[in-house]
Amino acid sequence: MNKQYNVLAVSMSAILSLPVSASATVFEPSDGDVDTMAIQSFLSGYEFGVFDDADVADLNSATDFLVLQAVDAVTFTPDTGGYLLTDLNGDTLFLDGSASFVFGAREIGGSTWFTDTAFNVVNSLTRVFFADLQLPFAGGDAYLNVFDVKVSNGSTAVPIPASVWLFGSGLLGVGMIARRRKTGASPSPAVRDMAAA
Repeated sequence: MNKQYNVLAVSMSAILSLPVSASATVFEPSDGDVDTMAIQSFLSGYEFGVFDDADVADLNSATDFLVLQAVDAVTFTPDTGGYLLTDLNGDTLFLDGSASFVFGAREIGGSTWFTDTAFNVVNSLTRVFFADLQLPFAGGDAYLNVFDVKVSNGSTAVPIPASVWLFGSGLLGVGMIARRRKTGASPSPAVRDMAAA
């Protein structure tokens, strides 16, 4: 019985966390700051950075970037000709022209930065994935949890279609039928009345 519910829970969570394909997604803040959280990836040996969107073609040639802490908040302040970003450590990055930026990831102390390969949005949380870096203890892509951002390059998060909810309710129904058969429970009086009619 528990095994069936575990399979159902894993299936639904996998469906609901499907990423939206994108390459080198350009973001901008939805308010005056961007909050990030990447504890699991820091434990895996990865770090994340913020780059000017002008550097999206080659993050490794960028001379200025902001390395994020495991939990960080980056404040965006309008400045002459662009925006000044300041993190919790007081480190800064100037974005020329607009508040648009990209995220990068690399091994801690490594020299090669990778752009994101996908993202998904659930409520106010945006999860940015980096397929070039894998989580060794849990499997899957390294990712960065981000709050207070929106996509600025025309990529949009695809909403969960109604068919997913229908599929989920069907799975739940199959699980309940299997449970009822396994426990030998008799049908409810309403079901018996329908069958007799």
